[in-house]
Amino acid sequence: MNNYYSKKRKKIKKPRKKIKHRGRMKWLTQKECESLLNSAKLQDRLLIEFLLSSGLRVMEVVSLKKSDLILEKQEGLVIEGKGSKSRKLFYSRNVAKKLKNHLLNKNEKDFVFFYSQDKADV
Repeated sequence: MNNYYSKKRKKIKKPRKKIKHRGRMKWLTQKECESLLNSAKLQDRLLIEFLLSSGLRVMEVVSLKKSDLILEKQEGLVIEGKGSKSRKLFYSRNVAKKLKNHLLNKNEKDFVFFYSQDKADV
């Protein structure tokens, strides 16, 4: 009687996964940053400056609320960023001054760079 265990097992080759290498990270030069800021519209300039200063991901910036920032210390908290983890964020004094002026007319629950959906389109 042929038994499963009595047969010689054949090795099955696993398919090779092709790993795509991202390559090295590319950073913007000072000149590229200045060019990006100079070409931006006035209302988008603060957003770009904040992105460059803090190093946050776009979705993290979109979800930032006024209550997440401590302007006096140039820091804040990213709530549930990548991997659903919270972490501290830091930004420059120059950006903090501009943010303070930008946030004067916003409520605590408002998003820093975008209006909440319950408001009328502006």
